Amino acid sequence: MLTFVIPTWNRAPQLRRSLCSIAERVSTHPVKVIVSDHGSTDETPQVIAEFAEKYPFVSGTRLERGDADDYATNFRHCFGLAATKWTWTFGDDDLLAGNEIGRAHV
Repeated sequence: MLTFVIPTWNRAPQLRRSLCSIAERVSTHPVKVIVSDHGSTDETPQVIAEFAEKYPFVSGTRLERGDADDYATNFRHCFGLAATKWTWTFGDDDLLAGNEIGRAHV
């Protein structure tokens, strides 16, 4: 099984496109998608909830921001949540295209 881990912060439109690109291509593959929201103040939590409700393989977590936190904090957090053999760190603005998921399972 493969887990996509997606760290994000205040990028709801980009995250929506990214999650759509994954959801369109994984229906026949055993995957999980974990989105780690790093204290977003935009619509990011709603985007995560929307996809988690529609797609059972999507889940989200929220990491509150601290004064010293940066992208690396969220990256380490979400990467640590994956419990599968394979983990694909996916940017919140990355798009899954073509047959990349099939090649990842080879």
